[in-house]
Amino acid sequence: MISELINKALYTLTVTSFMLFGRLVNAEVLQVDAAKVVNLTLKDNKSLLLKFHEVNQAKLNLNAQRAKFLPTLNLQMLLPVYGQSHFLLSSVSILFPFLLPSQWFLVEKEKNLFEADVISYSILQHNLISNALSVYYTILNDSNALNLLKMSLDNAEKNYQGLKRQNDIFDNVDENSLSQALVSVNLARTKWYHLNELIKIELLTLRQLLGLELGVEIQLVHKDDSLNLEQLKNTYLNKNVQYLKELAWSKSLERKQLGYLLEASKKSKWAQVFNFFNSALISSSRSTQATNLESQLKGGLGINLGLDQLISIQISDNEVDKIKIQEDILKVEIDKTVNQLIISGQSLHDQLALNEQNVMLQSKLLKSLQLQYDIGFVDIEKVLEAQNTYYDFLTLSQKSRQEFILWKISLERMFLSGPFEKISDCQRNENLWKKDSFMDLFKKKKVSMDHYLKCI
Repeated sequence: MISELINKALYTLTVTSFMLFGRLVNAEVLQVDAAKVVNLTLKDNKSLLLKFHEVNQAKLNLNAQRAKFLPTLNLQMLLPVYGQSHFLLSSVSILFPFLLPSQWFLVEKEKNLFEADVISYSILQHNLISNALSVYYTILNDSNALNLLKMSLDNAEKNYQGLKRQNDIFDNVDENSLSQALVSVNLARTKWYHLNELIKIELLTLRQLLGLELGVEIQLVHKDDSLNLEQLKNTYLNKNVQYLKELAWSKSLERKQLGYLLEASKKSKWAQVFNFFNSALISSSRSTQATNLESQLKGGLGINLGLDQLISIQISDNEVDKIKIQEDILKVEIDKTVNQLIISGQSLHDQLALNEQNVMLQSKLLKSLQLQYDIGFVDIEKVLEAQNTYYDFLTLSQKSRQEFILWKISLERMFLSGPFEKISDCQRNENLWKKDSFMDLFKKKKVSMDHYLKCI
């Protein structure tokens, strides 16, 4: 029964897609299942592309900080004055930034910020896939519900037309029965219109998440990925809650990102501590006269002991404390989410089983009442009431199934399992930490979304 409803709903969904976007001549037809949703989101989502450029900017900031290690050469020379036999001044000074401890800490800071941006990119990938899969399964469920409403509408119209013909011929149907049958028809039709409009909006949302143009026709394909309730219970619901909290904390990408931000703040603090060394140089000056040549080679270290250095250190300490507090908040939030998922998972599991049982029992009752109505034992009101109850139970069963699927997606996002396991195992590009050469700094390089993380 459920598989037949899914097939009919997918047909209805395809027709709805045609109505929404119009059928173009030679238009590209794209079949989309759950796996395709994941791949297209990783490949073509515009928000992900924007985040990638932020990661690339962090890499450029790291390269810029590394470039500050290079010595700086300063030449100063005045040409000889006309009519004179000596130079006014000639000097050479070389700055050595790599001798300053603060420069090393600043490079380490940029490294950790870069790592935090890479993790941020991965977090966005996971969140977008979670949203896209949720919309995909919501559309499938709403399409099933739309098909149920169509069946309910057809039955209501059939009953109303039958009563009307009976009344026209025999004049033995009271006005209340006709009015009740017509109300059932109008109610079913109103629900159908409302849900059909909602599906069109959901299709637009999915199209945006997948990065598809309007000229591409979407055809949703539902593979039989039936819920293995017992496996889910054994994997998560029957596990110790404290174990699941620790597992979620260890896998949390947000925790890893905060870890890198914390290290960056610590490096920034030590850069401020050593920032009172503001220069390290070697200089040579030469003054030439007709009877005296003198050349000097000198080394120097610039020191700044201003009060602003102490304030900057306090600001850095404050940033470190803020990130530690954010880690504590994240830990509490993860524990709370795990508890909620376990509680709601058990409840959804029981509701799904109960609703499926109700559908089966109400189906038997409806068939019995229809037989009794055919031989005149019950009136039409009983049959209409049983039909409405049957379709209500079917709708509740579909809703429970959808909520359970969405719960499963949230669970897999939390523990980085299922479709999210593929992303968490992304392999870095081997050129991720490669230092650009001096000439590379002058080249405009085009990079792709998988330049740093290969996930497809």
